[in-house]
Amino acid sequence: MALTDILSALNKSGSGINLNQLASSLAEASAAAPKAAAEKQASRSSVAVSALGSLRAQLAGLAETARAIAAQDLLSIASSSSAVQARVTDRPMVASAASTVEVLQLAKSQVLEFSGFSARNQTVGPGTITVEVGVWYTPENGGEAFASKPGTTGVTIEIAEGTTIEDLAKRLSALPGVSAALVDKGDGTFSLGILSESGAGNALRLTTTGAGLAAFDTTARNADVQVQAARNAMLTVNGVLIQRETNQIENAIPGLSLSVSAVTGPVTIAAGRNAGVALANLNALVGQMNAARDMLSSLTARGVTEASGGALAGDPALRQIAQDLDALLRAPLPGYGPKAPSAVDFGIRSLQTGALFVDQAAFRKAFSTSPEMFDALFSDRLQGDGVEIGGVVPPTFLPGSYSFRRDAQTGQATLDGRQLVGLDLGDGRHTYISRNGPATGLILTVANDVTDARIDHGQSLVSRLDALVSRAVKAGGALSAASDRYEKVATTAQAELLRIGERAKTLQDLYVKRFAAMEQAVSRFNSTSAYLDSLVTQWNKDD
Repeated sequence: MALTDILSALNKSGSGINLNQLASSLAEASAAAPKAAAEKQASRSSVAVSALGSLRAQLAGLAETARAIAAQDLLSIASSSSAVQARVTDRPMVASAASTVEVLQLAKSQVLEFSGFSARNQTVGPGTITVEVGVWYTPENGGEAFASKPGTTGVTIEIAEGTTIEDLAKRLSALPGVSAALVDKGDGTFSLGILSESGAGNALRLTTTGAGLAAFDTTARNADVQVQAARNAMLTVNGVLIQRETNQIENAIPGLSLSVSAVTGPVTIAAGRNAGVALANLNALVGQMNAARDMLSSLTARGVTEASGGALAGDPALRQIAQDLDALLRAPLPGYGPKAPSAVDFGIRSLQTGALFVDQAAFRKAFSTSPEMFDALFSDRLQGDGVEIGGVVPPTFLPGSYSFRRDAQTGQATLDGRQLVGLDLGDGRHTYISRNGPATGLILTVANDVTDARIDHGQSLVSRLDALVSRAVKAGGALSAASDRYEKVATTAQAELLRIGERAKTLQDLYVKRFAAMEQAVSRFNSTSAYLDSLVTQWNKDD
């Protein structure tokens, strides 16, 4: 209502003003500025929380893409003969090259046959059987001789009266390194067959007591009951003669395990990595990196005006994520020694705009020079020179190089100065377990002559990227912390809006009360004015 309208209304019996409307308008006017500020704050916070959700999804997609690429095996192993098959055991160690393997002899178990039994339940006399593991050989004076395997002792079993030949087979099979079975010959007789583990050093010697068990004593008649002699596998790898106790050949070709099944002439084992697939994988990773970096840049950009800035303009935590992503590509991968590669070494470059791309010429040159190092981008490495590593790699076992030390006399060993728990395997090897410290869960196996070794734990680009994303999106991480911060601001703004509304309502009620008092005063003034007017009129009539 205009001022002239209000003054005109005062000439009536009452003010004529809509006091509720006036009180409401005045209260709204007083709350307009703080209300607008709180609404703006709530809106910006809501947009920021939504933007953080989109960024979280983008980063998770980047890590997922990297893992999917890592699952694609660039390495292919081909054999020119089914008699020799190869599988990858340590891919970073596999060189893109061909090896020649020639199998001269397969590893075999010793097979003993004790024949002439008439029934499965035929009993044998009481006594003892001692089983020893070792090697049978021909001494200079002829005949046969037996030497026990170092680190082993004979095992003696008691054979009770009434024991059947079938029961005896079961008792022998329960012994380590022994397999026994009763065989139906098909001619009305049964034979007890006893097998050792494969390898020339795993042959068996049986020594008995008791007349009823004398037929099983091989001390002087091994050749009479031996159907097949125990022997090692013998083969040449690139011209070097090697032998193993089994037909599973380890540590002959770096990073590969060979399985031989027949004697054969030269076989070619070719290992190679596909450069085309590697380049496509790297381009896919760079594409996802660009998408994530673009989103981070857009969301954190400081505009010329507030309206042109990003939803998360200037957020330091998110800017740090962007810097970490850039550093990830340029920093050498930890745990790969002084010549550790980085993604930049394989041709990743950046334009003036900051966008990443793959320089194909640089990539092909690097890949042709050292294709196995490309695995470092997508596969972790854990290896030791002369050390077989097993168990579980704990997250506390950080990438880097670790020193293994072993005292050949006492058998005690340490890993970077921490004591390991050792076990003599009895076959020329020791196993060590870490039960405390950052390497807890690792199992290290070494030959008895190993006293000093270095263990390298290399962390791939994929693992580092996955760790970076996990730190960012996990509870308490940069994105979660930022989201919590903005949600808190939004909650505070909503609470402020409620308080502003309550203050406006209180102010409106106060105005209404004051205007009511004014209305009463105006009414009384108007009543007095009307009375005086009436009195003056009456006086004029009397004149």
